Amino acid sequence: MSDRQAKQAAKRMRLGTKSCAECRRRKVRCVFSPGNSVCQNCVLHSTACTAQQPRAQVDEAECDRATLRQRVNQLEGLVKSLAGSVHATAAASEPLAQAKSTVAARGNAPAQDLPTTSNASDAPLINLFRDALLISDADGRVQDDDGSDAALGTRRPSLLTSLQPNIPDEATIRSVLAMTRKYWCTWPACYYGSEPHQTFQVNRDAEGEEYLVRVLSHPPLDTAFCKSLLWFVLCLQQLPADSFRHLFPQRCSKQDMLASYLAYCRIMLASVPQDNLDAVQCHILGFKLYINMGMPQKAWACTRSAISTATLLGLNRLDAAAKESHRIIWLLSWETERQLSLILGYPSAVQTTTKTPFGSLPMGLEAPVVYRILYALALVYGDVINRDQDGANPSYATTVNIDENVRALRSLFPVEWWSPCDASDSISDAYQRESAKFLYFLLVKLVHLPYMLKSVYDARYEHSRQSVLEAAREQIRCYVRLRNFPGAEILICELMDFQAFHAGMVLIIGALYMPDNPGGTLHVFSEDGILIESLIASLRQMATLLECRVAEQGAGVLELLVDTQRPPEDVELLVPYFGKLRIRKPMPDSQQSIGAPSTCSGMSTDTGHMYDLAAPSARPVVELSTNVFMTGVPAQFKQGSELRQDWFGVSDVDACYDWQHSWTRMDLAP
Repeated sequence: MSDRQAKQAAKRMRLGTKSCAECRRRKVRCVFSPGNSVCQNCVLHSTACTAQQPRAQVDEAECDRATLRQRVNQLEGLVKSLAGSVHATAAASEPLAQAKSTVAARGNAPAQDLPTTSNASDAPLINLFRDALLISDADGRVQDDDGSDAALGTRRPSLLTSLQPNIPDEATIRSVLAMTRKYWCTWPACYYGSEPHQTFQVNRDAEGEEYLVRVLSHPPLDTAFCKSLLWFVLCLQQLPADSFRHLFPQRCSKQDMLASYLAYCRIMLASVPQDNLDAVQCHILGFKLYINMGMPQKAWACTRSAISTATLLGLNRLDAAAKESHRIIWLLSWETERQLSLILGYPSAVQTTTKTPFGSLPMGLEAPVVYRILYALALVYGDVINRDQDGANPSYATTVNIDENVRALRSLFPVEWWSPCDASDSISDAYQRESAKFLYFLLVKLVHLPYMLKSVYDARYEHSRQSVLEAAREQIRCYVRLRNFPGAEILICELMDFQAFHAGMVLIIGALYMPDNPGGTLHVFSEDGILIESLIASLRQMATLLECRVAEQGAGVLELLVDTQRPPEDVELLVPYFGKLRIRKPMPDSQQSIGAPSTCSGMSTDTGHMYDLAAPSARPVVELSTNVFMTGVPAQFKQGSELRQDWFGVSDVDACYDWQHSWTRMDLAP
């Protein structure tokens, strides 16, 4: 056997290898039930269970060279075909242009009435390539700047038309609008005219609906059409799974359909002028679409684009005499950006602070109560963002001052809002009430979250721990009440689902990691145990009704922590924007005590609880790695996934955590 053949020979597998390929990839124990050819983990995750195959030893350098040669050949062929198509189109157009000019000079017929040719070289990709090369002359000469812009401008409408996805007929559009109209009140204000009442939410005499149908049926290929299409995409997104399949039985999946519309809107916004209010509203609608899809980073990018476009239009300098619609569009731009910057741990682009008076709010002091609450919350967001972005450790006095401002905001809430919603209330009333309270308690939680874990070592931070736990409880209550309200159970917002799940995780950590709870137990009949169970039920309901991936995975993680009836197994997962979670199955023959030291940056590491896991009553051990903010934990997500990524398949090789803790899985027995 030659040296090359020896290198390519199959590498022998380690003696005793029995785990399947999927368990090997996930680094978990592979267990086969008696008489079953599929392991338990593959059954649980509905994956193919295949045996590991020996890997061949190949010459990596030779393989890389062969791959590079193949790619170079493919690229050369592609460039030759594109160049050939460009020159073929130019050569074919020259005789036709000469013929047109000759006939027109003789006066026999108008030049535009002559037939034109159509072939593969007129494909959109060839036209885009030609525009990139700035080639238009028959002899291949590059155009000057003056001519290139004009040539591209004449071809842009045809290019956008050729890329436009298939839009449903008028009857289907009206059906989608009718089925989702009751949810429009929960979306950002979107104007089809310049007057305050000309919003899709008000929709006087179905004027807004007629505007949508007219624009979608006869696309003008401008930002007005893009705005209308994005509103229609919101309607499609809100449709329950069974309703979507009924209206579009022959179409692709809902996610693929929405992705095609969003991709086209991105192309259009990059191709048409954005010097108008419609462009700002397009970015705001993009924000709403992406938080519904569990993509906060993409949503944050949309809010940044909205602020940039609005600033170029001068909306940030409007006075009290400006149109109310213009001021509300600016308000939506910076409020949404500020909210996501706080959640994601990013700096804000707007320097508005709590010193800004309520008089700058659209409609002034007469604004609806929900406007005043969200406006005041957004002002305080800026103070928390500035504290979190401070490179040096801020003093706790900064947090105390922010907490005083936050507590003062409770006076803005009407007294009746703290009572459960009445069955006679509308979806709009229930959504505004519960979502405003949800955001308020989210702010309280994020104000004190960095100090919750420090309270074990320093009693000065006990107020922060109690504030975080109570805010998490109230967030869960608001979420469950909203999901139980008639009609709101299918109101889609995957970022809200994730924030509710986040509150549940914070509550579990705060309940288990307490000086007065050395056993690390959370009983099912306790207040916190009931809240966690109700949260799991609501998340499961969302996962079923709307096929919500975030709600499904959130409920699964919470069940892993509280379901003592599930067979113990080794599980490792990375929760986005939270941390790494590992559940270790105890060894049956173990007769040892496992120490659980907790570590935190700059603090003592010799404090911790000791749990006796002696068999046979041993319970699985939960290990959590996070940071003091419990947000912004590094994670490598696939493009366009974010929160929808498979939490069991995300790698965190380069992640750095500053807090770790271990405990036995909570006992839910009464």
